Amino acid sequence: MKKFLVAALVVSLVLGLFAAWFDTPAEASDISAGISLYYRRDEWYMDLENAFLIAGETYGVRVDVQDADTDPARQAQQLEDFATKRFSAVAFAPAAPDALAPVAQAVADRGVAVFIFDGYMDEPFVTGNVIFDFAQCGRDLGNAVIDWTGSNLEKDVVKVAIIDLPISTQVGVPIINNFKETVAAHGGFEIVAQQDGRADRSVAMSVMENILTAQRNDVDIIIGNNYDACMGGLTAVDGKGLTGSVAGFAPFWGEEGFLKLENNEPGFKGGISYSPFILGDTTVKTIKEYFENGGLPQRDVMMASMVLTTETIGDFDWRAVVEMRR
Repeated sequence: MKKFLVAALVVSLVLGLFAAWFDTPAEASDISAGISLYYRRDEWYMDLENAFLIAGETYGVRVDVQDADTDPARQAQQLEDFATKRFSAVAFAPAAPDALAPVAQAVADRGVAVFIFDGYMDEPFVTGNVIFDFAQCGRDLGNAVIDWTGSNLEKDVVKVAIIDLPISTQVGVPIINNFKETVAAHGGFEIVAQQDGRADRSVAMSVMENILTAQRNDVDIIIGNNYDACMGGLTAVDGKGLTGSVAGFAPFWGEEGFLKLENNEPGFKGGISYSPFILGDTTVKTIKEYFENGGLPQRDVMMASMVLTTETIGDFDWRAVVEMRR
């Protein structure tokens, strides 16, 4: 049985990180890390790049962040370049884990420590996997929905439609499965539909239209595997003239979602956020601790998600996050 190092990181820690990042940077060390992002196209990854750069300053680690743009060949070249330039470590979000395993093995054979973030590789040459505890993320999502319905709905049975992404075996599946287990253990919830929305607003809208027809519009909660799936479902709700009668929850990170929660708009009511700032900070910190301590207590470093809802968004300075992108 694998042992996991669980970093109990919540909103208060994120706020603490913001304060710490603007303190005096740590003295530079001889530790360097070449970092390859999966891509740089969305808000989450833009924030993750900033998080790596700030964490490098915070911990005195020289970082070089590159964009693989979902291309395994480009990522392989980046890893090889980092090794050639004698970086102490590489850290990457695998564009294609199986295809990149031989490249990462070759990099490790050259004496470079290999770390994985935003993904997982169960390979002997991997020094550390820095990941969110997606099973716990699902339980957190379930408890957030339980809390919201307890305060906002007076129904003996709350009917839930899930728009999921079955292909997402490392992230989406454990989140949805643990969500279902959590609400089932609580009682008072019925999963009336579970269909693949392909993490796409248009597809999810079509899926939800079919669900509403089949259920005769009797749905209380939409769970999306991501924000786009949830919003596609809620768009279908709006199209049926049911705005405000269905609440949506999903993993999310972005200005649109933050603003909807702050304004307490009908429809989207929150969910879980795997903060890129926590991921970037923890990855660089883990790399530094590995070299300073001569190893890690456990290979898998797991982090907790944040729960952000209409009730808790006021405790999170999301505008500071958005401002950092400019």
